[in-house]
Amino acid sequence: MKVLRYNKKLEPKQFIVTIVTIIAVAIMLGDNQYSNSYICLFTAIALFLSFFLIDSRSAYAMVSSKEFLFLALFLLYAFIMGFSKYGLQTSLGGVGNYFLYYFGFTVFLFFLHKNTPRTLNWVIAIILGLYLFQAARLMVLYLEHPGIARLIISGKADRTLSARFGNPYGIAQGISFISIALLDISLTVRKRPFIMLLMIIMMVFFTVVVVMTQSAITLLVLVICYFLCFVSRLSTRKKSGVMVLFFLLILLVLFRGTIGSAFIHYADTSSVVGIRMLELGDFLVSGTRSNDITARFGLFGQSFQSFLEHPILGNRYTVGNMSGNHAEIIDIFSDFGLLGGVPLLLVFVLYFKHVLKNMKRRPLLLWLPALFTSFLNPIVGVQAYLAMLFVVPSLYFLAIPPDTVTAENDLHILEEP
Repeated sequence: MKVLRYNKKLEPKQFIVTIVTIIAVAIMLGDNQYSNSYICLFTAIALFLSFFLIDSRSAYAMVSSKEFLFLALFLLYAFIMGFSKYGLQTSLGGVGNYFLYYFGFTVFLFFLHKNTPRTLNWVIAIILGLYLFQAARLMVLYLEHPGIARLIISGKADRTLSARFGNPYGIAQGISFISIALLDISLTVRKRPFIMLLMIIMMVFFTVVVVMTQSAITLLVLVICYFLCFVSRLSTRKKSGVMVLFFLLILLVLFRGTIGSAFIHYADTSSVVGIRMLELGDFLVSGTRSNDITARFGLFGQSFQSFLEHPILGNRYTVGNMSGNHAEIIDIFSDFGLLGGVPLLLVFVLYFKHVLKNMKRRPLLLWLPALFTSFLNPIVGVQAYLAMLFVVPSLYFLAIPPDTVTAENDLHILEEP
């Protein structure tokens, strides 16, 4: 029987791919959606092409995957529709932006096919350091200018702040995805005490920065998924996680008034998060929907109605309208129709299925935070997509490696024992 064996030597090509990947990610984490977007795009393309020079076998296996083929179909749709509506330059710019957002999964697939976990270990460790650096810079900014993140993302703040600090909501979403993975792994996978301590410290620091960003939906998803991490731990140990979750939901229904009153009492209305807590408390106590909740449900309806008007080609390239951008899964079909939406959705479905096939255990929280977020908010920024499609899958893969590999998904170098 063939057994999976990792090459522990850091060969010259592995050293090169480590350096190239880290430099590329460092540049892309500084994306501000304004002045340096083209630099980030060219960096992503250069990294993608460099894989063919470093290891053509792994690169060709990467682009032969089903998810990459569906991404190519989506990009072809975007190019043809964009060219017919806006011309060549705008069409190429749009395709480039989509590639920049979604190409993160190709980086993980390259390392998966290349079978160099030690190299991936170094890459992910340094990339986590880069996310820490970005988060620390944002923390300093928030201490000086509380609530500035919302002004930056809405374009109301000085553009120089965005140029210096990147996309605060994108970074907040990215570090929230990473924090959930770190907590889940620390609770379910045995690690050395020092590594565990580092993971917990990083998770706590990232959580503080997310709170200071004052993105209510990002924080809500973070809290829900933290809770699910502990439920998952219970289900792993005592096979009672579902019962615990069911019991807690019953308690929430029975004591919603008490919980809502606590939210109202402790809400700090000087911040966006505090206002959302107050609105949630009102909803739990009296069923009163705030303007924000009503508006979000209204945007869901608008996106669905827009999809029904142009179900095949979508609205973005036919009438030039974009959806409400607060329900990404619905917005995908509203913007791109079935012709573009189905291939794009299949990219994510097939990719996460591909990742899970290469693990001994199939962690629910690998993909659930992204799903929760996409129902309530858009996933914004290169920083969030890199975390979702590259960093988080890499963390889980390194923590829960496969024992053996079958011929059907021959992704690793196999040696006879």
